Amino acid sequence: LNLRLARNLTERRSVIPGKLLRHDFADQQETDEIGQLAEHFLDLITSLERQSELEKRNMERLYAEKTRRLALFEQIRDGICVLDVDGKIAEANQAFADMLGYSMQELYQLGIADWDVHFLPENLLAKLRSISPEGECFQTRHRRKDGSQYVVEVVGRRVTWEGRTFLICIHHDITEKLQADAELANYRAGLERLVATRTQELLSARDEALQANQTKSAFLANMSHEIRTPMNAIIGMSHLCLQENLDDKARDYVSKINRAGKLLLGVINDILDISKIEAGKLEIETQALSLRDLLENIIGLNQPALAAKGLKLVLDLPLLPLVFPSRH
Repeated sequence: LNLRLARNLTERRSVIPGKLLRHDFADQQETDEIGQLAEHFLDLITSLERQSELEKRNMERLYAEKTRRLALFEQIRDGICVLDVDGKIAEANQAFADMLGYSMQELYQLGIADWDVHFLPENLLAKLRSISPEGECFQTRHRRKDGSQYVVEVVGRRVTWEGRTFLICIHHDITEKLQADAELANYRAGLERLVATRTQELLSARDEALQANQTKSAFLANMSHEIRTPMNAIIGMSHLCLQENLDDKARDYVSKINRAGKLLLGVINDILDISKIEAGKLEIETQALSLRDLLENIIGLNQPALAAKGLKLVLDLPLLPLVFPSRH
């Protein structure tokens, strides 16, 4: 309206000079004042036009920014809503409406108590007003339009716009995440039970093996003692026979019986050493032994079998060093 008035005044100014020519010189001063007023109006028109153009560009920028932010607001997959301090919705995106199962028109008629079922109604507003500008993250439970419920993680922050306080809340549905966590926990518990069962089975198998080993050791010890008794009798009787007046052939036989008995007794003692090894109680001794005596005993024990085949084993060795003996 101001621009139209200014333009009308400018048009009227362009007609004024022609009319002023019909007046006398006395009206010249009034004409100059009108001309100055017209120039001021022209300056005002120019200023208003510039201001109008600037405001237009600002509005275009604001509209573009609003459009961009609205597009981002709507493209976010999480549900976003802006609440006032009374829990009423001031703004929300389509994702939040879809989460609750309402249309956008229905959503704007709701308050937080209509969908939040975790907090008591009398505690909801206190919870909202306790959220700080730095933000807060918490879990709650929402109720959809159809009555079903789901768990959400909410990130809330208090902001102030034009002197009014609002709460920006971002809602993320974590129902599937909680289900996956529960399944993982069940799988972990099952795995732990399986490991415990397997460990118990291995312990039982180990105990059975130890028991069987102890039984074996006890058997060997008993058998060794049972064999040692008659063997000691054989060695003792052969020793007594050697004290009698025997011919050379009989003495040779009895001597071989005595030596063989002693060797067999050594084997029995070695069997007993097995149980000592398993119990960790075997003591190793170092003792000098003549290899010549050992070989002569071996030849003497095998001489009857060799003679039966027409063979003869002769020992022809130099002086041999002492070595660690076997048990005898």
